[in-house]
Amino acid sequence: MTSTLTKAVKVTMLFGMFATIATAQLRGWHIAPNLIDMQTTTPVVKPAFTTNLALKGANSIYDSEGKLLFYIGGATGSAYRVCNKFNQVIGTLPQPYISTSEIAIVPNPDNGGCISKYYIIYPQGPVGTLVGHFTYYEVDMAANNGLGQLTLGTTAFSSNVSNPTANPLAVSKLVTGKRFLYVIGNFNSQVAMYTITNTGISTTPTYISAPFISGSLTNELELSNAGDKIAYYQGGNTISVLPLNPATGLASGAPVNFTTPTSLPIYGLEFDNSGNKLYYSTGSSIIVVDLTTSVQTTILSSAAFSKSMLEKNYNGTQIMCASTTQIKGIDIATNTLNPWAVAYSLPYFPSNNFVLMPDQIDGENYDVPNVINVDVDQLTLTAGSYVWTPTSNPAYTANVLTSVYPNPAGLPLRIATGITQLSGASLLINSGLHINFETNAYHDVRAGATLNIANSSVLEGHPCGLMWRGVSVNSNAGTTPTYYYMQTSSKVFDALKGVVINGTNVTSLIIGGSTFNKNEVSLVYNSASTSNTNIYNANFLATLPLKDQTKGQVITGGTIKYGITGIEVNNCGTIGTPIKIGSSASVGNYFESGQYGIKATNSELLVQKNTFKFADRAAIDGNANWTTRNLTVLSNTFDGNRTDNWLIFNYNLNATKNTYSNTKEFSIRWHYNTGSFQVGSTAGTTDANTFTNFGYAAINISNCDQPTTDIKILSNNFINAPAANGVLISEPTLTSATKTYKGYNIKDNTFTNVVNAVKVTNIKGDAVTTGTDWNGDVDLSYTSRYDIWGNIINFTNSYDINARGIKVENCIKNRAITNTVTCSSNTDWQNTGIEFTSTPQSLIKGNYVKAGAGIRLNLELLNSNILCNRLDNCVIGLGAGWSWLRPTGAIHGSIGVNGRQNYFLNPQVGTIDIQMYYSGVPQYQWASPNTTNIVYISSPGSIIASTTDPNPCGGLTLMSGMAATSTSADEQQYQTSSIAPPSYASDVELVQNNSQLFKNALTTINTNPSTVLPISNINTLAKAQVYLNNGDATNCKTQLLSLGRTSSVTESNLATVLNIQATLKQENRITYTSAEKSSLIAIAQTDSRLGGQGVYYARAILMANYNLHYNDGLYDYQAPTKGVAARIGNTTEVQAPNLLKGIYPNPTSTELNIVTNSGFKTITIYNNLGQIVYNTQSQGLLNIDVSAWAKGVYVITVIDIETKATENSKFIVKSTTSPCFI
Repeated sequence: MTSTLTKAVKVTMLFGMFATIATAQLRGWHIAPNLIDMQTTTPVVKPAFTTNLALKGANSIYDSEGKLLFYIGGATGSAYRVCNKFNQVIGTLPQPYISTSEIAIVPNPDNGGCISKYYIIYPQGPVGTLVGHFTYYEVDMAANNGLGQLTLGTTAFSSNVSNPTANPLAVSKLVTGKRFLYVIGNFNSQVAMYTITNTGISTTPTYISAPFISGSLTNELELSNAGDKIAYYQGGNTISVLPLNPATGLASGAPVNFTTPTSLPIYGLEFDNSGNKLYYSTGSSIIVVDLTTSVQTTILSSAAFSKSMLEKNYNGTQIMCASTTQIKGIDIATNTLNPWAVAYSLPYFPSNNFVLMPDQIDGENYDVPNVINVDVDQLTLTAGSYVWTPTSNPAYTANVLTSVYPNPAGLPLRIATGITQLSGASLLINSGLHINFETNAYHDVRAGATLNIANSSVLEGHPCGLMWRGVSVNSNAGTTPTYYYMQTSSKVFDALKGVVINGTNVTSLIIGGSTFNKNEVSLVYNSASTSNTNIYNANFLATLPLKDQTKGQVITGGTIKYGITGIEVNNCGTIGTPIKIGSSASVGNYFESGQYGIKATNSELLVQKNTFKFADRAAIDGNANWTTRNLTVLSNTFDGNRTDNWLIFNYNLNATKNTYSNTKEFSIRWHYNTGSFQVGSTAGTTDANTFTNFGYAAINISNCDQPTTDIKILSNNFINAPAANGVLISEPTLTSATKTYKGYNIKDNTFTNVVNAVKVTNIKGDAVTTGTDWNGDVDLSYTSRYDIWGNIINFTNSYDINARGIKVENCIKNRAITNTVTCSSNTDWQNTGIEFTSTPQSLIKGNYVKAGAGIRLNLELLNSNILCNRLDNCVIGLGAGWSWLRPTGAIHGSIGVNGRQNYFLNPQVGTIDIQMYYSGVPQYQWASPNTTNIVYISSPGSIIASTTDPNPCGGLTLMSGMAATSTSADEQQYQTSSIAPPSYASDVELVQNNSQLFKNALTTINTNPSTVLPISNINTLAKAQVYLNNGDATNCKTQLLSLGRTSSVTESNLATVLNIQATLKQENRITYTSAEKSSLIAIAQTDSRLGGQGVYYARAILMANYNLHYNDGLYDYQAPTKGVAARIGNTTEVQAPNLLKGIYPNPTSTELNIVTNSGFKTITIYNNLGQIVYNTQSQGLLNIDVSAWAKGVYVITVIDIETKATENSKFIVKSTTSPCFI
């Protein structure tokens, strides 16, 4: 039948101008229990995917890969159920207001990629009443590992709904970040518009139509694809088409009304894609209106398909309608009913004679890539063989009934919860298959199973998840082994622990360019088999940020978190049977970035042919937990790491044939160990390691004070680190035991262009002693060596004018033998080839030195021997400052029997062979067979020349010295300005005598702990240190608390350092607090000649832990009582700033005056517990009343407010009545 609209002209003017709009509606309708595929001309009903029955309000949504996300439905009279693709109920919606109402699923405007939220909108209200409201809920499909959950409770946004049959709604496509929702409101008398945003739906409606008559029979609202018009039934026999502004959602003109054939209810409305045709169903017929010509055409006259809502198919070529048992389509091009019919029952309500269809968003392009789904919740593989590839994997089985695409090849397999392989299950993941694991998902390989990842396959995190747990490979006590293989460029990404191998009955093979990245820890071995573990030609990277930024660690100086460890090894191997990482026959592994390349705990380890780059803490980190373990490092390349090898708590090290380059701090750091340390070997260059361009030092050894510690550094190359040290060996105290170590031997190494080649502090040797003279110069073959022997050293003073080739400080029985030591600037008297300070019973013999000062001898060197050295072209050949080699009346050497000659080669004009500075009779006499150019400064002549002694130097040619000549201008000025006042000279002698008494007390107590010593602070401090060295921090502190009154800085320095070390032991720490560090710096900066043992101890701690280095004012007197501090870096030397001009009186009991240089300073004072007791800002003179302060040692920190320069010092608050000072 054809009829003409009464306002045909107006209709033509309003609607004739719009073109066809491309669209893509839903490819499939997931109406439980089946999926109806809408992509073909004749829809296809797939087999049932669930036993759930969806009746009223049925609707669904899928992802851009055509995989079901969730569906909605429920039996009549019940609540709606929201189910995910695995048919798990993820939310329950209250019973709808009207059973025949359609339900909309609306993507959140923010959706895309990993945002997967949907509003569910439908009418809800009290059952049996005529008053209800529209409400909405939100489903987040990214929640619950991609299984989804209902996350937003009921929110009512529209009241005054009273249609007893249906309550229609329509939703627009996305318009500039929002959508528009249209309902019949105000008791079904007007069209109301609401706005949908990413935060929800507005609650206040905008009415866009005039009131109309009862809409009690209005079942559907319909938008055009363009959103430029909306159609609705006003009741009676009138349908209205209201023009809209698509940008605002508001009416843009008056509605166009046309008359239906009869006054029947309207069941369905639907525009074609162009918006120029409107189809409607009346219950007895389906009619189309051509809005451009005002012509209505009846397509069918049958009640069977006319009591149906109307919806377009996927491509908009058909208008779908349904009976109670069939679905049919109307061809839009011809306006005819297609001949086919699909047998399927859509939700149908007999009481209302109404067939409901899924509500679609008209104009929505459902094909636009949106959110990312999961394929499988949990998989359990029983015994058998499985092969997964991109074209054959569980994604097909999981999605075949719910996906609108046929077997989408090449897509990842996405896992929500996890995979479990039971015993006997053998799984090959092959041919580049990607498996995406949701947050905290897992792959569990049970004992007796096999997992093989091959040929570029990837296990990684789900794109919308955080980090998954990783692969766990387990064994049991049975005989059936478990196997894990990873090969041919396969990858594991995004895991908390990429792969964990548990137990000895697992065979693991990780080879062939396999790669780990973006894991917090990539590979873990727990109690793994050494014979069945193979790791080579694999990559362990932390070069990409972690998906979960609450995990991992920040790279120094950055803000983004990366992975922590490449390989973690726990409790693996036994002595002599190591876990092997790398291979002797193949390419090793590649490690880059993160905190650690390898982190080993209580494990025997062989690391071979690997490359380590840019580890932010240590390329190899080992903790033996005080059970002896061995690390062998062989033929590896280290480049750009903060530290290359860092071992603690009884980890032995054997390193050969490695290259260490561009280390930011220490190439090798060996602390708190008591066994074997060997770097290089007696094989010479064959096993040599090469250290190049290290930042702080190549080797740093500390806190290894045990007679079992055996250190060998043999035949290595240390090259091009002009701002760094070669080898540092130190202990925080000079041991009270017989000896510090079994021995150390630094032999046959080459040091080129380093600032200090070797520095040794607080090390006590045990060489053979005959009488009062050490026979070390005769017996060079004794077993327990403390030797720096046969090295070739070229050091530079480019960054530190006070550079030393060899420096030995506060040691006993150490030797420097037959070394060749040269400096890049031997015309500068401030650098020194070999320096021994406070190191009695030592030997300096047979060395060739060409430096500003050849050999410096400082403070107590009792019973040491210095002979047969060749000092070439030095400004000062031998310089003795505040030094003595023999007790009063004794002679260094024996006249006519045993001379102590040295050779002064190629003297310069104005140079000095021997300079004696405050080092004369009676402390110092020297039998020297050759005549030399000797300069005495406050030192009576004490060199006894003899030409009749036999030559002790093994055939070395005797070199005649020059006659005394005028000294250089620098030296003349130096000599006249450096005369110490008498009080300073006597103070130095007193402090050194007390240091000797302290060392003697240590030896006495250690030899016989029951020995009763006279009561004195020196003996009490010695007892405290013995307790500390024996690990008894409590009794150490008890001794410190029993100290008597003192104003001695020497005693307070020592007490402070011992107290700090005891606190570390009590609190089981190996790092220092900022307050403790400040206290140590204040002590280390003082003049060791007056500060005593505490200064050496503080300097050793700061050198080992912070690379802070301190020197006294060369060998002589300087007016300031601070040492010179230099933290050696790559570019600059930082000297202690001269912020403090004075602190007096010190000690004090009433007031303290602090004088600073110009400019405002922040002044903070700490007590000996590290607590702040005073803080202020000041300039110039600051006076503080300290009369009420607790007695003890205090540390001052001064910071320049403008330059941020910092300086530390200390003072003592004393009492004339208190028995204690600490």
